Amino acid sequence: MKRFTSAALVAATAVLGTLLASGTAQAADPVGTISAYARPDGIGVMTEKPMPAFVAHIRKKGSETRIQTVKEFRHTAPGCAGCLEVYQSDGLRFADLGLYSVDVEYKGTKGERILRKAVAELDYRALARFENKATSKKVSLDSLDTTLSADLIAYDPRNGVGTPLAGRKVTVALEGQSLAVSTDAAGHFSTPVTYTGTEKHLGGTLAHDSADHRGEFTTIDPRVERLPVKITLDEGSRSVTAPYDHDATIRGTITRAAPDGTRKPVATSMLLTIPNAANNRFTTSAFTSDAAGRFTKSAKVLESSTWKVGTAYNQPWYVISNGADVSATVTAGTSIDSVTMKVDRDRKVSGQAVLVQHATSAAPGSAKVEVQYSADGRTGWSTRTTVDAIVNRYFKVPTLENAPVDGYWRLRYAGTPELHGSTSKPVRLTRTVTAVADFNAKPEPVRKGQYLTLTGALEQRAASATTWRPYAAQIVRFYFKPAGTGTSYAYVGSTTSAADGSFSRRFTATKDGTWQARFHDDGTTHFASSSREDYVEVTG
Repeated sequence: MKRFTSAALVAATAVLGTLLASGTAQAADPVGTISAYARPDGIGVMTEKPMPAFVAHIRKKGSETRIQTVKEFRHTAPGCAGCLEVYQSDGLRFADLGLYSVDVEYKGTKGERILRKAVAELDYRALARFENKATSKKVSLDSLDTTLSADLIAYDPRNGVGTPLAGRKVTVALEGQSLAVSTDAAGHFSTPVTYTGTEKHLGGTLAHDSADHRGEFTTIDPRVERLPVKITLDEGSRSVTAPYDHDATIRGTITRAAPDGTRKPVATSMLLTIPNAANNRFTTSAFTSDAAGRFTKSAKVLESSTWKVGTAYNQPWYVISNGADVSATVTAGTSIDSVTMKVDRDRKVSGQAVLVQHATSAAPGSAKVEVQYSADGRTGWSTRTTVDAIVNRYFKVPTLENAPVDGYWRLRYAGTPELHGSTSKPVRLTRTVTAVADFNAKPEPVRKGQYLTLTGALEQRAASATTWRPYAAQIVRFYFKPAGTGTSYAYVGSTTSAADGSFSRRFTATKDGTWQARFHDDGTTHFASSSREDYVEVTG
């Protein structure tokens, strides 16, 4: 076999290997997986390992009769780690048009014949191609009509001769509309098109459906007269000032020139671009103008810089414009960073954070930070405690007991006239609620030395739900407090809840006292809970 090297072919090998049909390896096969393609300009075979001497047999699809065997392939060795071995033949010529299958034959490690069937399929039909695509005139927002046209020519792969396809149906697909037209005797078609002026993409596709021809994906793009726009900021929006990390709002109007010399409003996608000196990059955010050409956009001021207001990049009707500058000035402010908040199994909330000052050279001082709670995270914020913090230093949130089982928590610094305050993002703290229900110690009273049976059920529900469900396979612990010994309970044993949440455990009665069952999992998903207290008198 002939050997040659092609840099472009090596670069394409990795891509081709993932796109082409694969054969299945057989026993004693030295090659492994084969990927292949077949086109009128030749057969391509790709493998991970070098191929032994091989040939490619070509037969009509669905037939076992071979009409041609290709023996000569040019070999391209891999040019990179992970690239494939590539083998290519010269172009193919057959007497008949149609679909063909390609089989590959070579010898195995013991000299046995290996035939890999249908490793590729060859479409050897005439190629229907759209040529001479054109539009009769430019379109614009003031002239939305044009005519799209093209010629449909079929090229015979046997001789390369093109023949006009007459009387064929062509589908012209545009954004929001699909047009069906037919070709004339010369294979030509034309169709009038009216755009709406609201399209985001003006180009379309041409499709020709035929069982006796190959087709190709074809686009058609009209000629467009893009119109310049003018962005005018309101008087109060050319220069904005806000404390660090607070919003500044800009407003304005975007218009375009009309043929009569007047200006018309533009409803379109727009961009606000804000530089970031810290990383020498830009932050871009999108917004839109309304039918009157009016726009309003808010953004946080993090540093003093020049903002740019312009049109979005994907503008088929307008010239892209960065048409207006906004001078943004930041004043001294704060942020509450590195916030961590958690709630433990006993409904105790704790956390930590750091209050950072920005856009000021003043020495850091002390500050009072409020710890706030809201049931829905939007309204009804109430202060549960305050923390004495030092600016630019971490501080701990004091433990808050008996917290709600569900809700949102945040930290808030009110600020001073010289240093603007800030509020952290709300954090939802919740766990699944548990309950030790129907707890009972029996019999009551009980004779000393006899068994006392403790029963009940462990239940659970989501904090936002009202329906209780059994909580199975969980450890329930039992505690006993002898009569006359104050309020101290002692742990005496445990059991595991059944599939229905029920539990039961026997103890030997020795003295009067109070019993209680408790659940306190060491995980992070559930709250702890305790049963009611049950006093049992021991007699005898």
